[in-house]
Amino acid sequence: MAGERPKRQNLFIGKWIPQDRVAIMKWAKRRLEEYKVTHAEQYAKLVALFPETHSVDEEIQIFARNVSKIAPATLLLPVVNDLAEAMGKEPDVAMVMCTMFNSDAEMNARDFLFWLNITIRQAPRFIEDENIQIPVPVGALLTCAMGTPGGFAGFIKNRINELFKAILDDYGVYLTSYASTDVLTTDPDVVGGWFTPAALNEMPNFDETFVCNPDAAHYGYRSFDEFFTRYLIEGPDGRRPIASPDDDMIIANACENAPYQVAYSVQRHDAFWIKSQPYSLQYILKGAEEYIERFVGGTVYQGFLSPHTYHRFHAPVSGELKVAKVVPGTYFSQPYYTDSQANYIASQPYLAHMATRGVIIIDTKNPSIGHVAFIPIGMVDVSTVDLSPITQRNTKQVVKGEGIGCFHFGGSSHLLIFERGVELAFDLQGIVPDPNGNDFLDVRSKLATVVPKE
Repeated sequence: MAGERPKRQNLFIGKWIPQDRVAIMKWAKRRLEEYKVTHAEQYAKLVALFPETHSVDEEIQIFARNVSKIAPATLLLPVVNDLAEAMGKEPDVAMVMCTMFNSDAEMNARDFLFWLNITIRQAPRFIEDENIQIPVPVGALLTCAMGTPGGFAGFIKNRINELFKAILDDYGVYLTSYASTDVLTTDPDVVGGWFTPAALNEMPNFDETFVCNPDAAHYGYRSFDEFFTRYLIEGPDGRRPIASPDDDMIIANACENAPYQVAYSVQRHDAFWIKSQPYSLQYILKGAEEYIERFVGGTVYQGFLSPHTYHRFHAPVSGELKVAKVVPGTYFSQPYYTDSQANYIASQPYLAHMATRGVIIIDTKNPSIGHVAFIPIGMVDVSTVDLSPITQRNTKQVVKGEGIGCFHFGGSSHLLIFERGVELAFDLQGIVPDPNGNDFLDVRSKLATVVPKE
């Protein structure tokens, strides 16, 4: 029935990445041991080329000496081989990678390459037991590494990001292939199947909410990416109605999200890398500098997405599209934490400045609202922000609630930024903003009401 509200989604946000680095490494090493069995011949050849070492310097020397032999041996995928070759030929890359994986991460660089090579040819699985599965495997392991001094330094370097972008792009291509549909199954015996009773219980009313075919193989999806970027059922039977579609003063949720925080009086420049992570508009709105001054002193709403929620985003307001661009960013960078917490979720304000993100600015033509900026943020793994629904069309008019893009697989967050002087009455349906929150707001539901200016 249109407008009927299903039970509130209550999704464990830690299912992106557990916060305990010890738990992540335990999981990663368990998976590594499994790979050593299932790919024993490949691993033996790698060990022959890159034997165990006792220091970072020794490991760097071995990579430099033997890396030319790895490509002819065809042991690694081309994009992973490129990373290995860079470690052997580029001292800066070697120092970063070998330091990263010989500190807190407890995994050497050779084993990481082996682990990565296999992992990016597997589709993410639904999480039934956080001790056994992690949905963003590459991000999870690198979360450990990037929390070390070497990792923190490495993932703000252009060359490291260039190499990992190629790897993640390749992973993204795999997730668009039919081979990635093996996890899109109703078979309860398949660990991590996305349409098992346990999975569907965490995605309530899936059949009635999303475009799918429950009677077809893989629910009608031709790839994991097609499932991840699934469409809503529209029309009178849709489960995600648009909040007050004819009332400009009602702001709609752009994403299916858990409220993270609301920040007021945001500044053009601020120290976003410190522990409190204040927003700095000069960095967030890169490429839209002519609009920044409007938002100085304004309000920011941030919310984050779960791997189990809907990953298309929709226009929060109607108006004229002024800016729609993707800003390339770093992959996996986060503030440096000195404890055992891999708190990637708590790094979201920082990531709004550093990660790959979209910058969308809409002029509402309403003097009580002015311009609204929407910033979709890709965080981990493929980390892609796709704005093609609005960049590949002729009209500049945007209608509240219409689809304007999507996230491809990986962690996701978003900002809505309002001009200074715009007063908002937020309606978070009783949810208290929380970096570790479990309750999610429906996309296109009411986020806030604009208080009319006198």
